[in-house]
Amino acid sequence: MTCCERLSKSYLIVVNFLIAAFGCALVAFGIMTSQQKFEGAILFPINILKMINILGVILLFTAVIGIIGAFYRERKTIHIIYLVVVIIAFAFQIITAIVVYQLTANSKMWLSKTWAEASKEYREYAQEKFSCCGFANPLDHPVASNVCSTTNNKTSYPPCFEPLVHFIGHELAIVYIILFSAISIEVLATCNSITLLCTRMIYSGDSISMQRMKKSSITMVDSAIETSPDSCFKKSYYHTKAHKGFTT
Repeated sequence: MTCCERLSKSYLIVVNFLIAAFGCALVAFGIMTSQQKFEGAILFPINILKMINILGVILLFTAVIGIIGAFYRERKTIHIIYLVVVIIAFAFQIITAIVVYQLTANSKMWLSKTWAEASKEYREYAQEKFSCCGFANPLDHPVASNVCSTTNNKTSYPPCFEPLVHFIGHELAIVYIILFSAISIEVLATCNSITLLCTRMIYSGDSISMQRMKKSSITMVDSAIETSPDSCFKKSYYHTKAHKGFTT
């Protein structure tokens, strides 16, 4: 194995290790948020958590194929599958980041709808966390408590609109920044897989050309020997001698 091949193998392993680490982090984040292991996890959009979990699984699958391909560099099929999976992961990660960004930009609109359709646990947690009552006003789908009434808007607590929009916008901004930043890992993996395929095609083409050159050179040498004057003289001499021996 040459120095360049060893470096390429190490590069593949390192890049796919980063992909695996990022995939594990996404899956862990999605699971822990779904189980409300973080503060404010109940307020996180469920659809975004599902997309993050799917992306994490795709990245883990990509990393496994990439690491296998690092040890079986001569297998063209593995590198083709790896390239296809990397492109899928790349596209899905961009889609997820764009969806998160759009939710962040339109957080006021979808939070108003989400609040009206949310569970009692969701609204009660938000009211206790931000010390607020209702969403747009104290009578906008509040959860009844000692300080928040469902019939009387005379309360000292403000509505949850501003603090909830600020909290969700901040959390989602962190998510889409991480997703957009981590796209560079898939770009590195894509470039490396394309380079491996092109290098393999060049090497295979060179080996075929060398074999053809060897065959043609051997053929030329054989034809030169057969057509040389010495060989013709030897062939005629032995033929004449054999003929004389037969007649005597």
